[in-house]
Amino acid sequence: MHFSGIDLKLLLIFRAVLTHRNVTEAAKEVGRSQPAVSHALGRLRHYYKDPLFRRSGSRMEPTQRALELAGPVSEALNLIAATRRQKFEPSELVRSFRIGLVEYGGIFLVPTLAKMLADQAPKVQLVCEHVDEDAAHALLQRAELDVAIGMILGEKPSWRRTTLFKDQFSVIARKGHPRINGAPTLAEFNSQRQVRIPLLDKIESLAPAHDWTRNDAIVSQNILHVPFIVEQSDLIAILPRSFAMLFNKHCRISVFRPPQQLPPYTIDLVYPESNEVDPAHAWFVKTILAAATDVRRQDTELSSPAQHAAPKKPRKAKAVRRR
Repeated sequence: MHFSGIDLKLLLIFRAVLTHRNVTEAAKEVGRSQPAVSHALGRLRHYYKDPLFRRSGSRMEPTQRALELAGPVSEALNLIAATRRQKFEPSELVRSFRIGLVEYGGIFLVPTLAKMLADQAPKVQLVCEHVDEDAAHALLQRAELDVAIGMILGEKPSWRRTTLFKDQFSVIARKGHPRINGAPTLAEFNSQRQVRIPLLDKIESLAPAHDWTRNDAIVSQNILHVPFIVEQSDLIAILPRSFAMLFNKHCRISVFRPPQQLPPYTIDLVYPESNEVDPAHAWFVKTILAAATDVRRQDTELSSPAQHAAPKKPRKAKAVRRR
């Protein structure tokens, strides 16, 4: 089918290349040869009078024009997909879904989600990108992610949001720590040097006034490093409790109550409202929600967020102040 000189199949190829940033992987998704995809990119470049993608090693990096086209093209393809009259069959779906994971939420969710996808839609590919909150905002805005999962405080009117998990915080210290062998008092906590995780600073900023002081020895942007640092030092750290308990099984660390309570850590599922018209995307979201329910059933540290589930209107960022 052609619209003003452009073949609809070219737009499918454009979306696949934008998703994978690789011609070979895009060719696999759309069921075409690599030369055919390269030829299609040539036609798209001629049509839009722009390079669209520039090669950087094995990656195809989009130009600014390609990023501007990403949202409208994705929305148009989703609307066309929604006009299909045949029953949607996940088992026949050939597609890639891209998830932006903000910090540690994927540790619990992705393995369970992968099992569900393998059972229900074996031809689907899951692409996981570890991003910070700012990157998640930008990638969602440019339709370069199908969904983002993590603590994402910002809001857009066109976003849908569902809370998957709620978690509390704990203090961790190495087993055999010379001064921390139980839940630390405020004085004990304040006296110890710590590993600080900038990701969690926003949580502390939302907490009521507290009396602890930070004596940071190390600042770690990656939460995954922290249990191993603590295990091999006399440093302590504050971590989400479920994450701390997971590493308690693999590292010589102890997990204690903090000296003062912090607001809960919420892990949300966020995606553009426009994606809801796509039956495949709607099924993917339902599968993520089912995977989260299964994870909560197995992990008692993660509480049910039923009171926050599937809001019809976007939640304001300040709502996370409620405890």
